[in-house]
Amino acid sequence: MYRSLIGTCRIFGASILLVSMSVFADVESVEKAANTVFKAFTKNKQIDSPLTVAPDHALATQNYYIALLRPTWGLDVGYAASVSQSGSPGVTLTGILLENMFTGTRAIMNRSYGVNMKAAGELMFRVKSEAINTASSRLEALAALKSVIPTVRLTDGLLANGEKPNDSVLLAANLCVRFCVLGGEVLLSDDPAWVERLGSVSLRMYDENKKEVASFDHSKHTLHPLDAVLAMRDALAFRGVTIKENELLAVGTLTQSYDVVDLSRLSAVFTGLVPDESSLIYMGFQ
Repeated sequence: MYRSLIGTCRIFGASILLVSMSVFADVESVEKAANTVFKAFTKNKQIDSPLTVAPDHALATQNYYIALLRPTWGLDVGYAASVSQSGSPGVTLTGILLENMFTGTRAIMNRSYGVNMKAAGELMFRVKSEAINTASSRLEALAALKSVIPTVRLTDGLLANGEKPNDSVLLAANLCVRFCVLGGEVLLSDDPAWVERLGSVSLRMYDENKKEVASFDHSKHTLHPLDAVLAMRDALAFRGVTIKENELLAVGTLTQSYDVVDLSRLSAVFTGLVPDESSLIYMGFQ
């Protein structure tokens, strides 16, 4: 991981000293960045100055940061993805979901519990079988999934004002995930009709005045949700993760992120998962 370990000095003693100093420098930078994000997250305050994370340190920083969160936020229950819908569609980054990052529909969210939170709708899947780790098609992925859950992901504006995070910073900050608000769980089957149904989901999000604030039209979706699952599986495998039964996979936001700072209520209406029915997620802010 650390490029500084590649180069060595011809003199043996100097080589040991050079390597030791570079290792300590790398560990210190990972620890410092992780603690910076952790303090911002737990104190609900923005980071004072732009966060700098070397690409080689981003994943180690995320792991350190999550280790700091676990005593309060609970054990790992799944993974979140950042998905690109343009260019070469696929999962670009992955983060870790902890058990206390979840709440159900009709939740009342404390506006001060977070920094400039933004909301976006997405689909989350519950894993039925570890066969997901070897699935090679949409149908094989479908057979390895137990259910799909309409979700609104709330992300946290932890970074300094005006800072646009690069991939390294976003990865280090665990994709800035704060909460996932869950709708009703819809059981899946290995019926091939589910492939088309999952690819036909649409979503509208509304404020307290029933004004549409964000939307997702499946006809403009370039990445099928099951393809997103497979791409996420590959991204997790690259970081050495084997997906386990009952874990959750949040496969990337469907809508653009919407700033909730001025909202008192937000509703998300998913259509297409259940024939002739809508799945509703509702939350209030105070």
